[in-house]
Amino acid sequence: MFPKYYLEENDAKINSGFPFNLSTHVITSNIPPHGHNFLELHYVFEGHGIEIINGFEYNLEPGTIACVLPHQIHEMHISSWNQVSLFNFGISLKFFFESENFNLSLSKLLFDIDLEAIPLYLLNEATANKVHTILNEMLLEYYEAKAFNQLLFRSKLVELLIIFYRFQKSIELIPSNINPTFSKKGDIWTIVHFVYVNYREDLNLKILSKKFNLSVPYISSNFKNFLGVNFHTFLRTLRIEHACSLLTSSNISISDIAYEVGYQSYSTFIRVFESCKGIAPTAYRKIETNKKASF
Repeated sequence: MFPKYYLEENDAKINSGFPFNLSTHVITSNIPPHGHNFLELHYVFEGHGIEIINGFEYNLEPGTIACVLPHQIHEMHISSWNQVSLFNFGISLKFFFESENFNLSLSKLLFDIDLEAIPLYLLNEATANKVHTILNEMLLEYYEAKAFNQLLFRSKLVELLIIFYRFQKSIELIPSNINPTFSKKGDIWTIVHFVYVNYREDLNLKILSKKFNLSVPYISSNFKNFLGVNFHTFLRTLRIEHACSLLTSSNISISDIAYEVGYQSYSTFIRVFESCKGIAPTAYRKIETNKKASF
């Protein structure tokens, strides 16, 4: 059975223009393998279980926090006599490509966190208490329609990421069966990070092969195994989501947007955009502009 994929377009809250989804869950049974096209953070505050992220197993316990990148496959195993309570925080890719300086700073902060480390960490007690408190405060702002609630929510997100960043080097990595090939200098985390930062440049597998001194087949197969999608799909997603953000947040011409997000050919951009979104960029801009005007 293929893993299920959850799309941010199907999330009503994210689709309303607010690029986040925050909730709490009590997990009482196994969660089958799945992936999604948004970034997911989850923080465990009660219970014990097992999480498998792209084939590698990690222990879940109070104080663990995980960062699951878009398209990574993960699942949870909960024993019949146990349960896991956690915060689940989804962040749309659109957020990272919005043009506001605030969002660009947060994007840099998130991607400056050591992406070569294991994606699941055990926080010390002091840090765990801070994270738990901040997430509770964010949850209140998320669901209560108070003045400036979205602004306060974002400020709490800044605080959360800064705490995670500051304590990242002191976080205890949870023991797991680590694939030794991922500990090389040119491991897949480093390559994914490089693509995230440079997706607007001329990128292909040959360029990555030369830069990281790894073979094209090695990068291609490990990229697919690690993220659940191939390199070309991943790169296309980053570029098209950036294009969507520019279409709705600026008056930049579509030809300039095509160049800005990494396409040298206007016709190629139009074809890829229509393939991903089902409509032309001009129609997308009109629909999204009308949505904003109705709020």
